[in-house]
Amino acid sequence: MHVTLFDTGSPFVATVADLLEGLGMEFVRTADLPLPTQGPVDLGVVVVPVSGDAVELLAERMAVLDGPHAAASHRRAFAVFEDDDVAASIACSTQCCFDEVGLAASPLTAARIRRFVDVHFDELRADAVKMFLESTADGYWIWNVATNEVEWSRRTYQILDRTPSASPMTFDEFVALVHPDDRESVTRALQEHFDHGVAYRNVAMRLQTAFGGYRSLRAAGQVVRGIDGAPILMVGAVTDETARLRAIRDAEVAQAQYARLFESMNDAVVLADPMTGLIVDVNDAGERLWMRTREELIGAPQTLLHPPDLEADEEARETFRRHIRALQEGNRATIRMPILRSDGARVPVEISSSLFDVDGSQLIMGLFRDISERIEAEQRLRDRDTQLQLTARLAAMGSLAAGVGHEINNPLAYVMGNLTFVRDCLADAEGSGDEILTAIDDAIEGSTRVRDIVNDLKTLTRNDDGDDACDPASVCEIALRMANSQVKHRATLSLECEEIGDVTISASRLSQVVINLLTNAAESFSAADPTINRVELSVRRCGNCALVTVRDNGPGIDAATLDRVFEPFFTTKPAVGTGLGLSISRQLVDAAGGNVHISSEPGRGTTVTVRLPAVEVAETNDSRPDEHLGAAAARRLAIVDDDARVAASLARLLGRSFVVATYSTVTDALAAWECGGAPDAVLCDLMMPDVSGADMFDLLTRTDPALARRTLFMTGGAVGAASTQFERAMLAVDRLVHKPVDAELVERLIERMTESTSVAG
Repeated sequence: MHVTLFDTGSPFVATVADLLEGLGMEFVRTADLPLPTQGPVDLGVVVVPVSGDAVELLAERMAVLDGPHAAASHRRAFAVFEDDDVAASIACSTQCCFDEVGLAASPLTAARIRRFVDVHFDELRADAVKMFLESTADGYWIWNVATNEVEWSRRTYQILDRTPSASPMTFDEFVALVHPDDRESVTRALQEHFDHGVAYRNVAMRLQTAFGGYRSLRAAGQVVRGIDGAPILMVGAVTDETARLRAIRDAEVAQAQYARLFESMNDAVVLADPMTGLIVDVNDAGERLWMRTREELIGAPQTLLHPPDLEADEEARETFRRHIRALQEGNRATIRMPILRSDGARVPVEISSSLFDVDGSQLIMGLFRDISERIEAEQRLRDRDTQLQLTARLAAMGSLAAGVGHEINNPLAYVMGNLTFVRDCLADAEGSGDEILTAIDDAIEGSTRVRDIVNDLKTLTRNDDGDDACDPASVCEIALRMANSQVKHRATLSLECEEIGDVTISASRLSQVVINLLTNAAESFSAADPTINRVELSVRRCGNCALVTVRDNGPGIDAATLDRVFEPFFTTKPAVGTGLGLSISRQLVDAAGGNVHISSEPGRGTTVTVRLPAVEVAETNDSRPDEHLGAAAARRLAIVDDDARVAASLARLLGRSFVVATYSTVTDALAAWECGGAPDAVLCDLMMPDVSGADMFDLLTRTDPALARRTLFMTGGAVGAASTQFERAMLAVDRLVHKPVDAELVERLIERMTESTSVAG
């Protein structure tokens, strides 16, 4: 604070200076009063010595202080008059310039100057407080209870978008601005403060703005009472909480939306602290995925989520480290890694993670998606592709085998037929040596083996579309012969079969399963020693099922490996195995309605049991005599085959029982029958270049149904879907024989055909 002695140049200034020094006041003596700068300025207390010599100068100087800057400055002037005459002479013109006056000769002047300086300081401090309140975000108010007027600060008016000139305020007008829902609580808080001294604090209210909306305020105040205890004034402050409450509401809405999203997600969501690795929160899907309660998971380390063996897996640790580095670089990262449920099950999941801030803290959010079904679907696709590739290879092999079989069987037919004919002739001739007959028997035996090999190859590789049943005993015999060449050097194979009828799987598929099991059993032996190593194959009936069992006395399989033997691409012999054999075998058996079971113990061998449903066969009273035709020699047999040597060899074999006529084409045969009459029976090749056996059958069915029913077909291997289908149809009604032809079988089948035809006629 400044005390300034205004020097008017008269001797009286020294008298006033002595007065101030006597009061112990520090002051500045100057002849020029400073002009206030822009804004509030404290000019302090100006003590003006007033004497007759300085009246004109005084009036000029005081006019400066009362200029345009006076309202913005804090200045108080105290005039000390030399005597009453001087005071009276200037009273009319200058009295408005002084806040207080006194005579130099009066003993009260010194005390009045001291009090004047103290009052100025108090007012300055009050003004400073008021200016501080005006500059804060809060507003203040003063309620004059006696006059019922309310004084608002500038900030209070700003909060409500109002101005003092447009909104003069009384208490009743203030109450009218309070939201109707808040009036009762506001007036009750005021009444309790007035009547019972209850603190008026944190009173929430909504006041209407000039535009019709409401601002949310929180008020506090204190009543000032008179000596009689009656309220005189009430002063207080208001805080605008509209933005804070709106932010709180927005945060609550966002929190509710986040909570709904967090809990409604199908994927498991885990929030974790990246510094400690502890779980902060988990949603309902997470509880279901891990089969643990939220209370168990929150606060637990993230390692609880995964199998403990991942800690020792260097590849898994490196994958997780790369995952964390990607997050630290601000990238969203996705990895695949198993989790461990509370029941001990490992579940493959896809983890998508990201870093985000919550209230200034950084968290990791991980989305865990169960991909078990996806992996199973992918595995099924791989298995299907593998099966398709295998099927395609088998189809190609089947086509090749059918073509090769057809080409082999035709010459083989007349080789075997002619050998049989020659042997029979030599046996009847006198002087034939036993050595020649033995040589011919050996040749016939070798030809028979070639025929059996071709037939086995056809069985294993033919397309089985529409073929949904087979005799497991005969298939196992074929599989054993085919596998024996590969197994016989490592182990001894044995077969024990019961005649149990057909089962619900095609021959090619069952042979594929059995050969794979036999091969696996042989390869399980660490050393090749047929004298010790044994592989036993058996077929037996069990209720309405057939059991195909492959048992070996090999090293066996441990429990851990046994759990995985059916997994695609899992193999214990990577040098020679693909890991698909057992997987595909189980798929084939499952598709037929059966199942595969493996039992094994280390050191005690392995047993694989294939269970297949048996085909129910309706009982029949058909009578099929095995006797040869007694009067067949008088019957006419037509043989139709494009290979003249096959036809000739068959004519030699069957000429003792029939009157045989041979034809190289269907056209020649039909023309001959039209002229000379139809034969008693027809033996026709299925595959011919001009008109096939199937075409001839269709033609006879329309023109001579009786002869069509007396037609027997022979095949060296069907080529093409239509021929294969026709071959199966004829085989089902005992109207098909395979090349090389068994003469006795042909005679029996012809007898049945002709006998049934005559009965029907």
